[in-house]
Amino acid sequence: MAITIDGTDGISPLKASGQVQTTTGTAAAPAVASSSDADSGLFFGTNEVNISTGGTLRAKVDSSGKLDVVSGDFRVTGGEGISAALYLVADEGDDNGDSWRIISNQDANDLTISNNDSGSFSDLFTFTKAGHLGVGHGSPQFGLTLSQESDDSGKLGWEDGGNDKRASITCSSSSDALQFHTGTSDAERMRIDSSGRLIIGKTATAFQTAGAVFFPHGELNITRDGGVPVFIRRNSDDGQLINFNQDGTSEGNISVSGSTVAIQGAHLSRWSQLAGGAARTEILRGSVLSNLDEMCEWAYEAQDAVLYTEKDELPEGVSVGDVKTPAVEAHTEDNEQLNRMKVSDVEGDVNVAGVFQDWDDDDDTHTNDFNCAMTGDFVIRIAQGTTVARGDLLMSAGDGTAKPQDDDIVRSKTIAKVTSTTVSCTYDDGSYCVPCVLMAC
Repeated sequence: MAITIDGTDGISPLKASGQVQTTTGTAAAPAVASSSDADSGLFFGTNEVNISTGGTLRAKVDSSGKLDVVSGDFRVTGGEGISAALYLVADEGDDNGDSWRIISNQDANDLTISNNDSGSFSDLFTFTKAGHLGVGHGSPQFGLTLSQESDDSGKLGWEDGGNDKRASITCSSSSDALQFHTGTSDAERMRIDSSGRLIIGKTATAFQTAGAVFFPHGELNITRDGGVPVFIRRNSDDGQLINFNQDGTSEGNISVSGSTVAIQGAHLSRWSQLAGGAARTEILRGSVLSNLDEMCEWAYEAQDAVLYTEKDELPEGVSVGDVKTPAVEAHTEDNEQLNRMKVSDVEGDVNVAGVFQDWDDDDDTHTNDFNCAMTGDFVIRIAQGTTVARGDLLMSAGDGTAKPQDDDIVRSKTIAKVTSTTVSCTYDDGSYCVPCVLMAC
């Protein structure tokens, strides 16, 4: 039986209890439908209400209150110019933390997930249309962005099944350092600071502290409290252990052959200074040098202690006001073996020390140091008009140049042996350099 209500203010219930009852119906023939769309409407099961359209089941509500979208999409539409929100509420009590909200924002075209904390919603996750995810951050610029309100708030970590910490990565909000931690103690093992320096085993670049620092400009500092700082191993075959390259050209190496380690393309050199620690002057490369009874000195001014401040990245166990760099008293560096030198001015000088190599430009504090080549392959300066032959033993000529000895006996005055007469350079005064093996020590 069908009942049509058309232009009527009401109708009395068809059952004394006040219920309007109908048949169970099916998806194709729902119990409640319009006269113009007979296969779309409501039909019923045991303790469930079903919705069908076009004769197909689309959704059901079962006896537990669960809503199932059986066929098609579940949509929350905000309407034109209105954001769409879905609320998930665990209960209706006073615990606002049981309430979550998912919003599709019509203005920013992003998706936010929020939690109700103390009566107001806080955005915890933001997904942008560009595919970025912000965790505690509303405008992520990276694929994954973590909020960094404090040094620990943006930590990315890993834990095992027993909830024990295993590893984590933190970006320090105070120093912009990226810190890497491992172990259950979450101890820092490595960091990349704001200058791009890679720091391993320590939290600052202080050279005296054990650990390693890789600098962006290519420098490497390694410090160990005890034991060998660097081990180099080559498996299976003989060959180079270290190759020394300058401006694209290999200039020497350290190699191993069987049980022997060899240094290729090298000579022994040492630091020295002019008499009285005098300032730099022009000395031609390869000039003969003579030892003086005067020791080199390296003096240092006093330095105040440097303390940690609130702007510093504080290592574990360190507080503001603790000593960062200890005070240094004015002092002179210990030196028991390096003496000063002069350009040799004695013919047949028995105090020959070697030949001038170059001024030491790698030290910004002590700028008057130079390197003296003493033993091994190098060049030596010969005066204009002086002829040398391969195999000649050389001594000081008394003017900064070398000349052949009168005999072939290695003596205290012997400084080098000529290995080739090929001229490597010629100076303005006509003097020139040839290859040699130095024998100054």
